[in-house]
Amino acid sequence: MARYNSKDEERIMLLQQVFFDPYPGKSLKENPLFQICRDLRSTYCLGFNENGYTDDFKGFEPKKVRDDVNRLISDTQLKSFIEKLADKTYKSFYGQFYTFDSKANQFTLSSRWEDFERKLSDYLRGGDTGANAVLEAIYEVNFVHEMTYKNYYPIMTLAKKKGLEKGWRTYLSELQLIGLIDTDTRHITIPVEMRPLIEKVLGR
Repeated sequence: MARYNSKDEERIMLLQQVFFDPYPGKSLKENPLFQICRDLRSTYCLGFNENGYTDDFKGFEPKKVRDDVNRLISDTQLKSFIEKLADKTYKSFYGQFYTFDSKANQFTLSSRWEDFERKLSDYLRGGDTGANAVLEAIYEVNFVHEMTYKNYYPIMTLAKKKGLEKGWRTYLSELQLIGLIDTDTRHITIPVEMRPLIEKVLGR
């Protein structure tokens, strides 16, 4: 049975995906998550200078910065910071609580899961063995075997074991059109924030 992420868990995923990991030794412009942490008046983050160091040259811990931002930020502030500071060349985010379209630089406190679920149901066509085999294989390689890079052939091989006979590229193209996977098929990945939805669709 699918395990759904809490809003806090999803917000951490969003912060990790939309902003680069913060590291000491960079300017605030290069460290947007650290900048947000300071703007939120985090006691932890204000204990470091703008380059992320204390007076005795100890740097901040990236996880503590993310955790403090997640603890202090409101949805209204999150929307403002993302639209102002997010890296627009990075991936979009489609969660249960939050949606960020990186190309349009548009962030909403809503979900597109209903639309994705409808399209995936159409893709599976009420029992298409090949379609199901491909989606199952992508899911397992990504989340069971934790293989998200250079996984084209492992996924294809597993899909064939699960009943795929033909149409491999066609099924991948359909999933690309839905927006579930990227057009770069060297690395076939389901966005981690969408894992619960895929589990629901596959009946896991």
